[in-house]
Amino acid sequence: SVFGIAHELFVWFVYITIIKQKFNNQRFGLATVVSFIKSPLVIAILAGLFINISGFNPMFESNFLLKGFENTLSYLASTATPVILIIISF
Repeated sequence: SVFGIAHELFVWFVYITIIKQKFNNQRFGLATVVSFIKSPLVIAILAGLFINISGFNPMFESNFLLKGFENTLSYLASTATPVILIIISF
């Protein structure tokens, strides 16, 4: 998740800023920061870090419903990078 947040930081604060400046003649602004914070991938990364740091992980492993939820999220998480690459047409 640390690599994911680093990727998001680069995309939102470097790549998007360069594109906006080139095509719309806009500079870095508060709208870029707000868009970064509202990004679902950033929210998911921060939520995962919070769960890891706060110690909720044993609770997820002991409860079968939460374990199923965690497994579902891990399957979805493995698709995040390919989807991002498809979106930016890499």
